[in-house]
Amino acid sequence: MVGFFVSSKYRLGYQVQAIFKISLHNKDYDLLCQIQDYFGVGSITKHGSTTLQYTVKSLKDLSIIISHFDKYPLIFYASSSISNLEASKKKITDYKKKFRDLQTLPNKKN
Repeated sequence: MVGFFVSSKYRLGYQVQAIFKISLHNKDYDLLCQIQDYFGVGSITKHGSTTLQYTVKSLKDLSIIISHFDKYPLIFYASSSISNLEASKKKITDYKKKFRDLQTLPNKKN
């Protein structure tokens, strides 16, 4: 997944970020904790009244997730999951380029 956030901390005014996320019902908290313990990275947060999310955002930490799925691909989703990760990397690069291009446009007034 690729996240796109408005942020004044960045020169372009936006942050583009690759994100790995698993959303489950609150009753599956123990499972999310086991996943977090297995990878040794990420955080678990409440999302809405009945949902929890395990999220990994750091590129360094995402490399742990990517290498796991490279080594142990999901049986029925393997080719798609790896290509989605590669597509996400490309999207981040494309978004950064588009924002740089937008900044070079002259300000137009109606």
